[in-house]
Amino acid sequence: MREICEIKTGDAISKINIQNNIGIYPVINSGKEPLGFINRYNVENDPIGVTSRGANVGYITWHEGKYFRGPLNYSVTIKDDGKLTKRFLYFYLLSNQSGIRKLATHHGIPALNASSLSKFKIPIPSMEKQNHIVSILDKFSILTEDISVGLPAEHNARRKQYEHYRGKLLKFKILGGVILIELEMVADILNGYNFKSSTYSNEGIRVIRISDVQKGKISNMKIVYYPSHKKEDYKKQLLKENDLVMSLTGNVGRVAMLSKSNLPAGLNQRVACIRTKTDIVMSRFLYHYFNQDKFERLAIKRSHGAGQKNLSTKWLSKFKIPIPTIDDQKRVVGILDRFDTLINDLSTGLPAEQKARRKQYEYYREKLLTFSL
Repeated sequence: MREICEIKTGDAISKINIQNNIGIYPVINSGKEPLGFINRYNVENDPIGVTSRGANVGYITWHEGKYFRGPLNYSVTIKDDGKLTKRFLYFYLLSNQSGIRKLATHHGIPALNASSLSKFKIPIPSMEKQNHIVSILDKFSILTEDISVGLPAEHNARRKQYEHYRGKLLKFKILGGVILIELEMVADILNGYNFKSSTYSNEGIRVIRISDVQKGKISNMKIVYYPSHKKEDYKKQLLKENDLVMSLTGNVGRVAMLSKSNLPAGLNQRVACIRTKTDIVMSRFLYHYFNQDKFERLAIKRSHGAGQKNLSTKWLSKFKIPIPTIDDQKRVVGILDRFDTLINDLSTGLPAEQKARRKQYEYYREKLLTFSL
């Protein structure tokens, strides 16, 4: 690569520096998302980068226009535009991302040296062939990644439609069969357990932590070994199918509903379990009600703490929920579940379509970018 590209590291930047100089230019460093936005830039029309350190080492970045490149992102600048196009080089590096990651050292924090990256070999087909390949892959890229068109745009439009109808369907007039009732009257609210790193037994179970509770889903659950002298207390806190879990710290108010695939599991501290205890309300109805953006905004408003936001279980237990008739709840749940499946289900709906198209894109990218070197 060193024969056709110049590889340089970005400039030093800190989070405090970004906070004190907020602007419009993204700071591209070692993460997949910008570190923040600052009021100056050090890059213009040099879009290709490679992360040099951390969990995302070897990740290929593409940012057009003006931005600030940080110290953990290598620039890959083409020396002669007449031999190699930026977009072709980007697609080739992207297609060989796993190979680039293997060049990194993994003793401690993963790190990719510029000297190792500079030895990575790049094929240079004719400009005509490069442009042909780029035109095909750009179409796939737009279809699978562009938020303004293609499947991501469709997904975004359906999500907005879902949120609109959810707000409409969950707005009740407190008349007739609809009553307002405190949450603790229809559900038990359980607290998580404060796990510590000592006195662990050899037995363990998956635990839901604050970071695992995403909007509408659970992710990244880990096995945590519980203290042996607390085994019986912990067993009492095991979760059940259709329980709701809600984050009480950080991204407060985010809620997910548990299925069999999430179990058996327990709760870590600052995650609440909401478990219905009466047949006048459906767990799935509560899930949709709490999953509204307006509830999350209210939870943030009602939380406290100078640093991280904290939501109290006392406030949650006294929060008043509209309870329509069971028939009305079933009607609302039926409509919202269909929307939920359309925009969130990984086996059907738009996410499945996006996943299939992404695999198709990756397949053709690999085929088009395989050369005899």
